[in-house]
Amino acid sequence: LSGLFFALLLALAPAMPSVAAEEDVRSGFQPRGPGGGGGMYVPSISPYDARLVFVASDMGGVYRSEDGGGSWRLIPYRQGLQFTQVSPPMAHFPGRIAWITQRNRVTVSDDGGKTWRTQPEGPWKNAPVTRLAAVPGSPDALLASTQDAVWRGEFSASGQSGAWRQVIDGGSSEIVALGGWLYTFVRNGEFLASPDGGRTWKTAAPGGQPSVGGRVASLAGGMDAKGMVLLASVEGVGIMRSTDGGQSWSRGKAGFENERHLAMAPGQTDVAYAAQTNGVAHKQLLRTTDGGRTWDKCFRMAMPWDKVSFGTNVERSWVQTQLGWGYYFTSNPLAVNPAGDGLLLLATQGDLYVSRDGGESWQQAMSAVQHAADGGAVPVLSSIGLEVTSAWAYLHDPHDPQRQYIAYTDIGFARSVNQGRSWTWSAKGSPWTNTFYDVVFDPATPGRMYAAASMRHDIPHAQELFPTNMKFAIHAMGGVVASDDHGATWRVPYDPKGGEA
Repeated sequence: LSGLFFALLLALAPAMPSVAAEEDVRSGFQPRGPGGGGGMYVPSISPYDARLVFVASDMGGVYRSEDGGGSWRLIPYRQGLQFTQVSPPMAHFPGRIAWITQRNRVTVSDDGGKTWRTQPEGPWKNAPVTRLAAVPGSPDALLASTQDAVWRGEFSASGQSGAWRQVIDGGSSEIVALGGWLYTFVRNGEFLASPDGGRTWKTAAPGGQPSVGGRVASLAGGMDAKGMVLLASVEGVGIMRSTDGGQSWSRGKAGFENERHLAMAPGQTDVAYAAQTNGVAHKQLLRTTDGGRTWDKCFRMAMPWDKVSFGTNVERSWVQTQLGWGYYFTSNPLAVNPAGDGLLLLATQGDLYVSRDGGESWQQAMSAVQHAADGGAVPVLSSIGLEVTSAWAYLHDPHDPQRQYIAYTDIGFARSVNQGRSWTWSAKGSPWTNTFYDVVFDPATPGRMYAAASMRHDIPHAQELFPTNMKFAIHAMGGVVASDDHGATWRVPYDPKGGEA
């Protein structure tokens, strides 16, 4: 968890339709803020109800939506969903969801993700679980893969997972279920198949030899009336494809460019996606519409500093237009609606985007944009519940009851001129825009404010107090800034070398 716990709520807020959950209305509390402001991870779409979606963050929160991402609800932290940004994607059953939290603990929900219960420790002990797969049946079974083994457990009548048994020696890629069979890769490209829900596995490649030429970073597949297509992203090789159940493989894309996440709706064989992950240099999302034979970029974002935007298909979030963070894809960044209707959720280190046309176009999914002020340059935003970063203070202007403010980690400062119904990012002019720790008002001069700002967040958290590498010394800087226009702009009111500015 980076920062203080979520503190963006205010009592008795004016109603904002479609934003607050029913329990929010009853309690009188609703989320406030501009939306987003932190890394998003592991989006998930239920194969049984596409309106039910989830996304995790690197600030400790997990968010749930019942309307396909139109509005979000923070799942209370006490439910035990911790360190979920490093979790594999959720495993969905008709009446149950299983997930990995705390890196190695199975956590289960029987009410669509509203409440969760952490299961007893698995036989893999402290080993991180890297893959998770649902095998619906009677009983439901769960497959969990670590670096060293794949385990199979069944749910009891009470919903507890247990009776774990090791079924594969060695960690696996994703486990794909098609036509009553399960498929996965282990070790250095060995392809395995199971006809009995993962109880037993056999080598599926001819002669039992590795068939794709390297370690498989990701596996996806689909099946329809035309047949079956399996796609494997292979380190050092590229993307390989098979149309005969893994008996033979051909190259669909030459060259491995960190496409560590493949995603595909399982009921069709034409459309699949490959996301480059594992670093800031990897930010392409590729799409095939011919079963993996050819691939093209389908996420094309122009950054604020770009002079040419021809061919872009992404509605940038305010984080990109105002903060100019840039982006890269986090691990397991793409969720594809298993129904194959073109609904996609894509997570980046700062944004969440949705596509409803299979990747032809993308819209930000973090905020409701009401209108634009200042000639269209500054978006005015209202919350849809996806308030990711933490807050140090919620402030009321003593000179004007319409004006309210939030001092933030990571995104600095936001202001509202309508009692918190909508917000604009407002740290312009401050040389230190990451975190506003405290803000005070001049009691005698309306509009005059002072703030303690820094480029280092979450002091005094222990991890933020280590000595700073001078190569990155900017991240240790901070100081006092002042505003004379109700926080619209800021300046340093002194000469750091001595005297007033």
